[in-house]
Amino acid sequence: MDKCTYKIVGFHGTTKGSAKSILQFKKFIISKDDEEWLGPGVYFFEDDIKQAYYYCVRAKKINDWSILKSDIYAEVVIDLVDTETREYFERILNKIKHRYLKRADGRPRKLMNSVTLNIMYEANPYDVVRGIFQVPSTGYLSRTNLMCLQKQICVRNLDCIKTITEVEYNG
Repeated sequence: MDKCTYKIVGFHGTTKGSAKSILQFKKFIISKDDEEWLGPGVYFFEDDIKQAYYYCVRAKKINDWSILKSDIYAEVVIDLVDTETREYFERILNKIKHRYLKRADGRPRKLMNSVTLNIMYEANPYDVVRGIFQVPSTGYLSRTNLMCLQKQICVRNLDCIKTITEVEYNG
């Protein structure tokens, strides 16, 4: 958990209606589901416009999609790719994994990511969480040990989002 200023370029895929509202009010809508992959905040694909496009058309099946680009400046980044940070995350997870078995609405909890990150945030507030995930429904590239991955960030401190612009992408 380094303390310096990180500049991150993020791409956010959404509907045209949501994009229009975000641009008009200069404010993103925070994802708050208690099973978010990287906790509550605003989600971006790091330096990858194509993943934002795929999110819209493949994952969410949005017909009237738009992609927003933001410059994000953060001082405190929880980088789950970093071994030390991931091990810290895992230590907390192991301490709490038998608690929080149900979601706020009473349904069984599948993922402990958000709960663990919320505990980390309460102990040491951070601006951004970064994680790398396998692209859903993909495995290894044929005859290699490489897999399709996506870099996601979740901005918890919205003051870190310095610019919001709509960008063109033709897929």
